[in-house]
Amino acid sequence: MPDTVQTTKNDWGFRVTQIFGTDYRYLIGDGYFFDQLQKRNQMYGYDLPEFYGLLYYPKLAPLGGVVQIGRYISPADVECQLAPQNYLYSHTLMYTVDPYTYTGVNLQQQWSKTWSTMIGFDAGNDKSWWEKSREPNFEFLVGWHSPDNKDDVWIGPDQIGNGHFSWGHDSEQIFKALEMGASGYLLKRTPADEILKAVGEVHHGGAPMSGYIARQVVQSFARRSNPQAPELTPREAEVLALVGKGYINKEIADLLGISLET
Repeated sequence: MPDTVQTTKNDWGFRVTQIFGTDYRYLIGDGYFFDQLQKRNQMYGYDLPEFYGLLYYPKLAPLGGVVQIGRYISPADVECQLAPQNYLYSHTLMYTVDPYTYTGVNLQQQWSKTWSTMIGFDAGNDKSWWEKSREPNFEFLVGWHSPDNKDDVWIGPDQIGNGHFSWGHDSEQIFKALEMGASGYLLKRTPADEILKAVGEVHHGGAPMSGYIARQVVQSFARRSNPQAPELTPREAEVLALVGKGYINKEIADLLGISLET
């Protein structure tokens, strides 16, 4: 947060947070030691969830402002953590879902004792700028702080972009998972009964995919298509069309009157 000790001169600082163990897989992002998870699926791994510098300028706002540059915990997301303004940094490492880190620039300005703003620009959820899967995003948040400094309320759009990474499932991640031997791919918002159904399908040799994921796969195949490759048969085209609509293997077999093995 803006410097609470002095408001007359520029200042700077930095923060480096390291983690080693099984929980690295919950924090790791594209471009940061990602091969240890995606290519080798290591049980133990290393990551730098926080690696950033801070520049304090007292004239950026009436009570000063801080420019944050590097990789940092997402200012606001499902857990609504505001780690850059929270002295208890340790709690920000206890995640299991959703984006955790952004790589970019974040500006916070303190306009009064109770009001502040935050503007950020980054490479996308858990993405580095040097990865081809990056997707620039923008955020703007307005914060209210209680006079006793015990409560914060932040309002505003977080991660304004094309939305490709708001669910954390881009086509490259999907194909990498399938290439490593994944039997299917479900969104984390998939209902529990559908997850149980998918487990049974995998047990019987199926490859369940959420409708959104199936469409990603079909679209990616279309982009990667080789004009010299043999054309699909009418039956293969029917199967592919149903996959694109989100039907699972058993449903496709029932609709087309073919065996599940086919």
